[in-house]
Amino acid sequence: MNSPKVSIKFFPVPGANWVGENRIQCHETGLEAELYYGSSSFFGLRGNPRSVKGKIFESSSLELLYEIDGQWDRTVKLKDVSSGKETVIYNAKEAISRLNLLLSQI
Repeated sequence: MNSPKVSIKFFPVPGANWVGENRIQCHETGLEAELYYGSSSFFGLRGNPRSVKGKIFESSSLELLYEIDGQWDRTVKLKDVSSGKETVIYNAKEAISRLNLLLSQI
């Protein structure tokens, strides 16, 4: 497994984003995932900031099973390519709410 890089910009608008590729392979299931993290261009005119796209497939046959699409600071969806059904697999608002709840109990 490798990890994406953090891109820190100071101009024109300060901020940090994940960029690059991430590949995860599960030897137990034989599944593999490729994730691509995007950001906007230098001047912020092109690109999709905080985007994540990817796919999950069988390593041996390269058969595509799922597509991943979304923004890591909002929601990320998983689409079953055989049925077309989409499922939200990550919701940032819900995750932050749960984290705040846990922190308030400490």
